[in-house]
Amino acid sequence: MNNLSDLCLHYIAEQINEAPPMIQDMIINETKETIKNNVKKEIRNEIRNDLFNELNILSTIIPSITKSIIICRSNFNEKPNFYEIYKNIPKDIVQLAINISEKNVYQLNNSFNILYYVSANARYRFYTSDNESNNENEQDEDNEYSSDNSNEYNW
Repeated sequence: MNNLSDLCLHYIAEQINEAPPMIQDMIINETKETIKNNVKKEIRNEIRNDLFNELNILSTIIPSITKSIIICRSNFNEKPNFYEIYKNIPKDIVQLAINISEKNVYQLNNSFNILYYVSANARYRFYTSDNESNNENEQDEDNEYSSDNSNEYNW
């Protein structure tokens, strides 16, 4: 004995076959479009979910990889094999995380060098301006002392 869904599908197919050819084409085309739109919607949702999961994975492993790269560079060590460390994560995601981390470290290095240069330049300017003001103060004090002394010893 057939189940209810088989009976319904059989009845629908018979109704379509009994319809005139133009109506059959219209029903088939409309049904095809509806199915196609439903499949597209499901695929979009799957892709969105997969992308969301991949972004979560990336946001989790990028800080760790970045930290490892910085430590390795500062200690002149070789980078660890991130593919081995994250072997349960797809390789293309790990590769993307490594690329992002490398670029972050490069930008941090450039920014740090620029900040170091700016702060060193500012320290130098502050030091030279401070020395100039100290020299002026010392010269003023010397002039005051010499003028005071000259009056004091002049009898």
